Amino acid sequence: MKAETHMHAPGRKPAAARMPATSRIPVSKAVWAELAGLKRPGETYDHLLEEMIEREKKNRLFEDMDRIEKRGKFVAMKW
Repeated sequence: MKAETHMHAPGRKPAAARMPATSRIPVSKAVWAELAGLKRPGETYDHLLEEMIEREKKNRLFEDMDRIEKRGKFVAMKW
């Protein structure tokens, strides 16, 4: 097996350096297959899930920003 290259977010410890969780998350076969299809060769599921979480956080932030912008209630600021 090829040695894993650590593809992790800046400032974060590589997955191998963190304490692994012992929890299991039950998913359907279809979801597992989709998840496996997103994983790159040599990438861990831990890293894949970290990336997915970060993307979701950013998506939610932008959705919140859009919702606030659509309300259009802003106060002019003096610079």
